[in-house]
Amino acid sequence: MSTALEDLAPGAVVDGVVPGRQVTAVAVAWHGSAAVTLTYRDSDGTVGERLLYHSDEPALRVGGERVRWSFNADAETFTLASEARRISPSSSAGSPPRLKRSSARSSAAASASRNAWTR
Repeated sequence: MSTALEDLAPGAVVDGVVPGRQVTAVAVAWHGSAAVTLTYRDSDGTVGERLLYHSDEPALRVGGERVRWSFNADAETFTLASEARRISPSSSAGSPPRLKRSSARSSAAASASRNAWTR
């Protein structure tokens, strides 16, 4: 079964654009109702463009849509692991920034503290 140009959408995996290879559609730009510019990425990561007409439809096959990411694991385990990583002493991602006191403030506080004890 061939694919109509209207079936092309970003993320679709398409056969027939490049001979012998599947490509992933990155963008689809229509030119009137008879032609489309397909911007695609092949399995090597190379980006290309091809102008397609309705006469190219018999050679095209949409193989499905590529999922950018999915999460199908146990949510409680993920939460536990995320929290453990956040509080881990070796993890800098979750630790708060360390603040330095200015020397002027430290000196003033130390002087005030000494003066309080000597009065």
